[in-house]
Amino acid sequence: MSSTEVTIEQFVTGDKLRQLAAYIPVTLTNYILRVGLPTPGKPYPLNAATLFSDISGFTGMSEELASDGPRGAEELNRVLLVTFTAMIDVIHEMGGAVNHFYGDAMSVYFPDDDGTAAHRALLCAQMMQQLMLTSFGRVVTNRPPGKSPFFDLTIKIGVGYGRCQEFILGDPQKSMEFVLTGAAVDEASLAEHQASSGDIIASAAVLRQVGHPASEPFQKLQTAVPPLLAKPILNWDNYDSVAQQRLAQLILPFVPPALYQRLISAGTSDMAEHRPVTTIFVQFDYKNRQDDSSDIETAALGRQLQHYYEWACDVVSRFGQENGRVNRVLTGDKGNQLHIMFGAPVAPDAPEQALRCVLALQREKPGFIATQRIGVSVGKVFAGPVGSSVRREYTVVGDVVNLSARLMQVSESGTILTDQIMAKRASQTIECEPLPTIHLKGKQTAVTPHLVQRDHSVTTLMNAYVNRWERPLVGREAELDLLLGGMDTALKGIGGATAVYGDPGVGKSRLVAAGVDYWLDNNSGLGLIGVCYPHTADTPFSPWRDVWREYFSLTDGMSVAEQITAVISQTEALIPDVGDGVGLWRELLGLPILQAASLGELTAEARQVRLFSLIRRCCVAIAAQQPLLIVLEGLQWADQATLTLLDDLNDHLKRAAVFFAFTFRNREDVQIMTLERPSCISIPLADLTPTSARQLLAQLVGTEALPQAVEQHLGMRDREGRDSPVNPLFLEEALNVMMGAGVLQVNGRVTVDEAELARMQVPDTIHGLLLARLDRLPPTGRDLLQVASVIGRQFAAEPLQVIAETPTQQAVLSLLADLSKTEMTRLITADPEWVYLFQHAMTHEVAYESLPYARRQLLHAA
Repeated sequence: MSSTEVTIEQFVTGDKLRQLAAYIPVTLTNYILRVGLPTPGKPYPLNAATLFSDISGFTGMSEELASDGPRGAEELNRVLLVTFTAMIDVIHEMGGAVNHFYGDAMSVYFPDDDGTAAHRALLCAQMMQQLMLTSFGRVVTNRPPGKSPFFDLTIKIGVGYGRCQEFILGDPQKSMEFVLTGAAVDEASLAEHQASSGDIIASAAVLRQVGHPASEPFQKLQTAVPPLLAKPILNWDNYDSVAQQRLAQLILPFVPPALYQRLISAGTSDMAEHRPVTTIFVQFDYKNRQDDSSDIETAALGRQLQHYYEWACDVVSRFGQENGRVNRVLTGDKGNQLHIMFGAPVAPDAPEQALRCVLALQREKPGFIATQRIGVSVGKVFAGPVGSSVRREYTVVGDVVNLSARLMQVSESGTILTDQIMAKRASQTIECEPLPTIHLKGKQTAVTPHLVQRDHSVTTLMNAYVNRWERPLVGREAELDLLLGGMDTALKGIGGATAVYGDPGVGKSRLVAAGVDYWLDNNSGLGLIGVCYPHTADTPFSPWRDVWREYFSLTDGMSVAEQITAVISQTEALIPDVGDGVGLWRELLGLPILQAASLGELTAEARQVRLFSLIRRCCVAIAAQQPLLIVLEGLQWADQATLTLLDDLNDHLKRAAVFFAFTFRNREDVQIMTLERPSCISIPLADLTPTSARQLLAQLVGTEALPQAVEQHLGMRDREGRDSPVNPLFLEEALNVMMGAGVLQVNGRVTVDEAELARMQVPDTIHGLLLARLDRLPPTGRDLLQVASVIGRQFAAEPLQVIAETPTQQAVLSLLADLSKTEMTRLITADPEWVYLFQHAMTHEVAYESLPYARRQLLHAA
């Protein structure tokens, strides 16, 4: 039996199937239990009453709580949970289904199979209104001292009636989404827009269904609706194990894989946490649509929506296979929208990836889409399930989410707007133009939008690669000696390679750049570079295209004919007898070079053999003129053709002055024979030792020591004051944030603003990278690490077992052994008790900060 089958069986025999089912409407759960999965992209028409509710006061409450940081986002979500739980119980009791959540709003529908749907929707609206008046009119939040904890809430509701269409979109093997469209959906939303706080506004259509007079298109409901018996759509007792087994198998694509894994793992039911996220809203308009309704009544329109969703998912996956996802398809009177997230439930937030993604969305939009408008922002959010235990959606809550939606609303057709923070974080690769400041709804301060224009990372000239490093290399003397030793051997005509690998931020590129500087400045050598990206992982020879375009001096400003001429003439200069072989550059460079008929007759395998031979001969000819260095960055994202070519060149260029330097993250990420050859030098990089970290500190600010509180924020010391290894990128980024905010000033003497220092958090750039390491852990190990963080950087296994409620100490020790293998923790002593230490102070800090305050308090009290 496979692990997947075991997992499904666990769900069938336990309550966790219902936890999964909460992530889709009860109507869809009921359909799958009875029949199976609906056909993707096919509209299923029905008559229904519709309801749109919006809790007034949450916008102001959200803005006010945003000033409390992550704690405020958590409080907002807590109030939403309590409020939504009561409301959803009423909705389900009256025969309704929650279609989607929109922050503090809900879209609901009541399928009309017996003529009572309109009556039930209006009665439900009045019951929700009464609940708000009696139970949630004033809520009390947990806020820092000196801030008012009280907020007044009201609810306004719109109710409609008419034709709707139910859809599921996507690929059952990848991801799927439930969508409700139709005039009745728009009608409820329009009715809600006309409501004031405390109102229920009903459309003429829904009033006529219950026999009420309707003199206006929309009017306030002022008379009490007679009671009805409860009529829930879903009754679990009606379905046997076979039906539940079917649901367990078919529901999986509706739940993000990382979320699913955490749902099925013991002890990880609480998935709410703080994390940095890039949030994207895309508004898309169809061609040849004469109205603004969300109606999709024809099969053709259904196929278009299905195609658009699958296309968007593919683009997002290309740029963020693990950490990016289409979170939601939104429909209604405001138009059709996508909500896309990078960084939840899997880190990192990856602003550069996200902006490359939205540029591709604009550039590659399907032909049936007229225009798209896109808003993007980045920052810390509260991520987790929103709703109740019986109906919820995984989403993100926070000011940054509202900002991305507002930026989308004010963007022009065909453009992308982001904010200043996002533009700055991606400035090395993405060109953005600042626009005049504007005031956005829900924002207390003005915002400076930035127009996202283009990706300029394609300029990978070696000089630019070297010049981006302003500070000297520190703490890598032994590693640099290894690298330069390999280069010296290659300069004598004996080819070789160096593999530099380690976690993000440890300085892989910085070390290679020092070698490049040595190669170029001291030996008159030639250097070429190619970079692998997540979105080019399926593009054959992607980094090699950069390498050879740079060698042939091809630029975007050249015409195609000029580029072809340059390739042919320079290849013939290197290899006079190249003949028709020059046409082999066609595939690698993506240029329409004419090919002889003999090349066209070759099999794919034979063409590859000829292409590799051509490249080898070019390398040998170049190296005969000047030593050749080829750098390949980020091989963890390399396509197989790239790796095969690298292996081939290393195998055949042993007697040429050619040297390869390549980087990647984890040893298991790259499977190539080159790593096993004696001519390849492997250089693993770890974090800087405390001594080296102080040398770097001296380079950056002119002193090797700072006040202990500052060093703790920099990750150089833990909370107990002990020295800690430091990731050099993290140290530099944290210093930049401190000095930029005026927390730390070093002008001959060190000045610290202690009040601001106490409020500082780990910078988002660092938080995202560390959180990505946590997210790669198995759910049980990740959860144990979070619990351990409450005890301290140093912790014993026995109390951890008690607090984490793990069955046996052996289970805890087994998990800790796995965590030590990943260098998250290390064993300090096993006698008289097992004591462990977080390997890095900053990892401890991020694990602790990712815990919600409520769970943190419970663990502290344990």
